[in-house]
Amino acid sequence: MRTSGYYLSVMSLEIGSAIKYGIKRPLEKDGLMVLAALWLVMVVDEVMSQTAAAGMMETVMQDQVPGEFDFFTQMAAPLALPIPSSLAWILGLVASIVTIGVFVVGYRTFVQEGGESIPEENYQRNILKTTLHGFVGSIVFSILVVIGLILLIVPGIFLAVSLAFYLTIIALKDVSFVEGLQQSWGLTSGHRFDIFLFGVGLVVVFIVLGIVGAIASAALGFGSPAVGELIGVAFSAYGSLIVIGGLVHAYLQLDEDMGDAPAV
Repeated sequence: MRTSGYYLSVMSLEIGSAIKYGIKRPLEKDGLMVLAALWLVMVVDEVMSQTAAAGMMETVMQDQVPGEFDFFTQMAAPLALPIPSSLAWILGLVASIVTIGVFVVGYRTFVQEGGESIPEENYQRNILKTTLHGFVGSIVFSILVVIGLILLIVPGIFLAVSLAFYLTIIALKDVSFVEGLQQSWGLTSGHRFDIFLFGVGLVVVFIVLGIVGAIASAALGFGSPAVGELIGVAFSAYGSLIVIGGLVHAYLQLDEDMGDAPAV
């Protein structure tokens, strides 16, 4: 797969270009479609998370004055629904899996030039199998990084950098989660310091986006915590797509078999 653009040496990573692409690409028409889908799924996930949390707090606060619990749900879990916590956990798990599916579509869409709509192939090609491998891969990745962080932090950062492209590879090449992790390890060899700096750049973008999102949520959601939560989820969804767009651009720079990274 090759996209139009300029040639980039596989010996270096253009960090600024990757981050810039990540910021801009979700704002094109097909990117906004991915963003809308991701926002909807993340809203469902947040609703289920708050519902489960409210159920747990209700158990803890069962001896408290009812009004205190009502105040808690209004402020800390404004999106909670009156359904059993067990059902919320199940639906939340489903939403988490679907979120990975939307990520897969995002990777496949952002590796292409912006268009008027999302190509059918991006959400039809082996989507269930790829999503499940991506979900399992995410669990394995998280476990490995957490273990590494426990071991004096540095090993966790090293693993996060080395395996950063696992989902990108799973989504674009339709490989298993094991192959995705293995290929990411090989791809990042010799580039890990650049990828670390790339990650630091994304963290800075996230901090700025988080500040803007917090201000927007407080201002637009004033008097309505639920509205504020929905706005906050929108910023979180956009932040996730910035990462996906940035990873796609960085991946295309490093993998000469995939072609040149798109110009920004």
